[in-house]
Amino acid sequence: MTTTLMPTILWTQPGCGPCIAAARMLDAAGVHYVKMDASLADSWRVSMWRGKRWSTPIIEAGALFFQGADPDRIAALAEV
Repeated sequence: MTTTLMPTILWTQPGCGPCIAAARMLDAAGVHYVKMDASLADSWRVSMWRGKRWSTPIIEAGALFFQGADPDRIAALAEV
């Protein structure tokens, strides 16, 4: 289970299949996370995401941001 002081955030949007898959992977890995609607993100996050041409799911763990339901990165969060 993750031991970082900052919560892991799963940024999602309604009807997003990859977001559902990412949530399931986080659950299976035992990573505690908070699910947030991407439409509620502050402007600097949205600007960063748009600059990288990212879409949901986006996972934020402290200073780490990544896009997608990436099993390797999600498993690494469980080891932190």
